[in-house]
Amino acid sequence: MKTQIKHHFIKTLRHRSMVAGYCLLFVFVISNLILSQIVSPLYFQLVRPERKTAVEFLKRVKPLPLFDEKLAVYEISYGPGLEEEVFADDKQRDHLINRLEQVLSSNPSQRDVLYSLYLLYSDKGDLNTSNAYFQLAKELDPSL
Repeated sequence: MKTQIKHHFIKTLRHRSMVAGYCLLFVFVISNLILSQIVSPLYFQLVRPERKTAVEFLKRVKPLPLFDEKLAVYEISYGPGLEEEVFADDKQRDHLINRLEQVLSSNPSQRDVLYSLYLLYSDKGDLNTSNAYFQLAKELDPSL
């Protein structure tokens, strides 16, 4: 009889420890799910200042073949809008070129506008157009 009680006690103890183990596992999984939702935004807020570094890096590797791959990786880390930040200078430069060309169309003999277009097109990498604007500016002011 003592062995039956002892056997029943051990069996009950095993069952209760299994239930307790599953309960602890359930609490652990739920806690991880909840904490991952809280920690994730905190993590990105801490990493946010590094976004500027990522943007500067991507600006420098734009002409390289690895740019698309790196952009995709950094967009996963830093979220959407990164591509707009990388190309913001290009868009601003193109907008400025358009405005200066409009000014130039109304008065084609403005040396400073021609020279500014030379600089902007040089920065853009369009050397043929930049040289053409430089030659026009030099015709107006040979001291350039």
